[in-house]
Amino acid sequence: MAQEGKLDLLLKTVEENKKRRVEAKERARVDFVGLKVVVEGRLPQVEKKVSDLGKVLGVLSTKVEQLESTVSRQARAELLPEDIREEHLDASPSLSTPLIRGSV
Repeated sequence: MAQEGKLDLLLKTVEENKKRRVEAKERARVDFVGLKVVVEGRLPQVEKKVSDLGKVLGVLSTKVEQLESTVSRQARAELLPEDIREEHLDASPSLSTPLIRGSV
């Protein structure tokens, strides 16, 4: 008789736990549906901000390229003709070797 009571209590506990688990799943589902509604409601705003940032980034990139070009032109304009000639000579590979010049 005592074992039957324990078995009944165990079955009752299992049923209660199952019922709680089902209720918890339902609450979680309702919470997720609410979260989905909130996220989907904000999605157009986020997409617009991303689009706006892309446009601003394009404009900023163009400005940076213009500044780099201006700085490069100014740097070249400030070089003296001697500096330009030296840069040109330094940049071209030397055709002479120590043996051709006569040094060993």
